[in-house]
Amino acid sequence: LYSAEHTVDDAIMPQANGQNQKKKKKGHAPKHQNKFGFQHNPKSKKTDKILSFPNEHVCRRCHDKIEWRKQYRKYKPRTQPGKCNGCPKRNVKAAYHTICVSCTKNSDKAKVVIEEHLATLPEEEREEMRPKCRACAMCVKEIALPDEEEEDEDDSEIIASLSRMKLREKKALERQLIKEEKANSKSSSHSDDPAEDGEGPLQEGGENPLGRIEEDGLVGNSNDADEEDPFLQAVGGADQLLTGEAYQRKLLLQQEQELGTTVIGPTS
Repeated sequence: LYSAEHTVDDAIMPQANGQNQKKKKKGHAPKHQNKFGFQHNPKSKKTDKILSFPNEHVCRRCHDKIEWRKQYRKYKPRTQPGKCNGCPKRNVKAAYHTICVSCTKNSDKAKVVIEEHLATLPEEEREEMRPKCRACAMCVKEIALPDEEEEDEDDSEIIASLSRMKLREKKALERQLIKEEKANSKSSSHSDDPAEDGEGPLQEGGENPLGRIEEDGLVGNSNDADEEDPFLQAVGGADQLLTGEAYQRKLLLQQEQELGTTVIGPTS
């Protein structure tokens, strides 16, 4: 049997030790910091094979996870097909995927994800986007990113339609596109200048802005401007201005007078 003091000490000591105990740090900075990122072995065939695996039928978050594994050599490819969580078949060929390709559209969980995504779209686009939507094959919580193959198919259809067109039809299409570009550029230039479009304050009512200014006396008289011109004052007025042949005759007379003065001056 234990004494009363012993039992009291046993009851009190753990509480006292717990209060005096200091908190430990959860972690610390690494001693040797990395000066450069991880680099793959350029001659590794396995690395080339891992990087060549397609990363599709997944959402953005899962896509980034798989790309991170590829970048830092953490990706482990499957050696044999895995079992699908949506159907009991072993047809999951891609690594880290939990359901097969068909279950991304046909499974119950995938249908719920697709319907939630379509509810956010406008009604006009729902029927068009329904066959293109699929759930993420990794987390089955979000909608998957569009496949590159589907985009390539759309581009190939356009290229095929252009290849079936005649040369005359192709040239006509090019001319039509050029006309549309010119029309768009003109409309944008007119919209930038409000005075040309009649949106300015001086164009309201269809009146001539210059005529209104002249009527109000804001534009000065041309005769007043001529009288204030210092050049005209030096010449003797606007009536004394010479132009054409008269100006040439005046210059010849001035030259003859200058020559006459230079010749007579030294002899006298």
